[in-house]
Amino acid sequence: MAKAEGGLYERRKQRRQNNARTSLSWLAASALAVVAATIAAEILLTPITASLFGRVTCAGLLLNLAAIPLMTVVQAASLATLGAWHVDADLARACGYVVHAAARGLVDSARLVDYAPWLTREIAPPSS
Repeated sequence: MAKAEGGLYERRKQRRQNNARTSLSWLAASALAVVAATIAAEILLTPITASLFGRVTCAGLLLNLAAIPLMTVVQAASLATLGAWHVDADLARACGYVVHAAARGLVDSARLVDYAPWLTREIAPPSS
C-alpha cells in the first residue's frame, strides 16, 4: 500500500512540474507574440510616422512593452473602481490610486526619448 501511495505522490509531483513548465512556456510564447506584433506594427507605421511627423523612432518598441501591461492595469483597475464605488468608498479610492499610478507610468514612459535621444531621428518627409 505504501508503495502505491509513493507512486501516486511521484506522479502528482511530476504533473505539478509539467504544469509549471507549461505555464512558463506559455508566458514566454505570449511575450514573444507581443514583441513580434510590436515589431510588425513599427515596420508598418514607419512611413506614416515619417510623413506625418518627420521623425522615425525605435523607442516605440521599448515603450509598447511597458504601455501594453500598463494600459491593461488602467482598464482593469478603472472597472474595479466603478464596482468598488458601490461597495466601499475607501476601496474605490485605493482602486483609483492604482489607476492613477498606471496612467502616470504611461505618461512618464513617453519621456524615454528625453533620456535616450539617440532612439529617434528627424528625417525629411518622403516625397509624395
